[in-house]
Amino acid sequence: MSSMNDLMELENVIEPQKLEELARSEPMDAITGQRIQQLTMEKIRAAQHTQSVQMETKPSAERKIKTQRRGRRILAALAACALIISLGTAAVARFSTDERLLEVFHADSQSQIAQLNEMSVQIGQSCQADGYTVTLQQAISDRHNTWVLMEVEGPAEAVLDEDLVYFQDTHIQMEKLSGHGYTIYPLPDAVPGDNKLSYILDFSARNQLAGQKLQLQLGRLTENIVDETQSLIGFNLLAEGPWKFELEVPKQDSTVSMWQWRLLRSGETDFLLCRMDVSPLSASLETIKLERSIYMRLQKEPLQVYLQDGTCLEFTCSSSGSGGVRMQYQYEFSVPVQLNEIVRIVYCGQELNW
Repeated sequence: MSSMNDLMELENVIEPQKLEELARSEPMDAITGQRIQQLTMEKIRAAQHTQSVQMETKPSAERKIKTQRRGRRILAALAACALIISLGTAAVARFSTDERLLEVFHADSQSQIAQLNEMSVQIGQSCQADGYTVTLQQAISDRHNTWVLMEVEGPAEAVLDEDLVYFQDTHIQMEKLSGHGYTIYPLPDAVPGDNKLSYILDFSARNQLAGQKLQLQLGRLTENIVDETQSLIGFNLLAEGPWKFELEVPKQDSTVSMWQWRLLRSGETDFLLCRMDVSPLSASLETIKLERSIYMRLQKEPLQVYLQDGTCLEFTCSSSGSGGVRMQYQYEFSVPVQLNEIVRIVYCGQELNW
């Protein structure tokens, strides 16, 4: 296979598939980015001239913007773990999606519930340390994300508050290196004042996550101490841990990939949109920067998804990453979306290939 430097000497334009393959295998610096721009601009502008995308003229759609309950991910350096839990083998049976996960994704129709059932796998594996048991109950995954339902159970006499108890040390390592991020957030406590809590581990990867193994280590279960005004006055270490797991994300997923390969503009700044991945729960945009200032600007650009019934769902960026000239932006959907009900997707004022 030709190297990136070899292809930079060619006079013809690099095909997007070759560019992506090389981008994943070799770092691209600013000089390479400039050369990519030179090699591709002629093709991009020609495509824009002959395939100018016009917004379809349709009746005004009701615009519904829903607030996502899931938090922003925390970028992390990750470590190793032990207990093997297979999320993708034939030995693991599929069960109906846990009600707590249905609430997280605001699934309130039979079609949405059926969709999540297809994307979920039962885990049901536990690890105990210092009198506290952590159980990974179930996971829902797509190509770039996994959402894992976790339960914490303390000694019978323990009283756990969802707003005060958290894991102070979390380490996650992917089988194949990739930019990634995560957040762990509590779910509403079904029985306040008891010894049990539920959490969601929300993990995303810049490259493909489906089919990979994740090593998860949770440590130092900690409880904040607050006064009558809810001001933090200290903390209490409940359990040192660690609790270790290994998860295998299912290889098969319901994500659809669409090449874009077009020049877009945000404000007065141009960038290249290469590819879009869309699942019932998220969308991911692969881009190439042509100017340094574009990365932060695109974090604020919304993604609009139009459905057959005229509804417009607008989503904000939930996580992003950048390496060299490549950038990726991910959007978590606030409700499960049937892919066959999507009629168009709009980004930076232009309709994308769909």
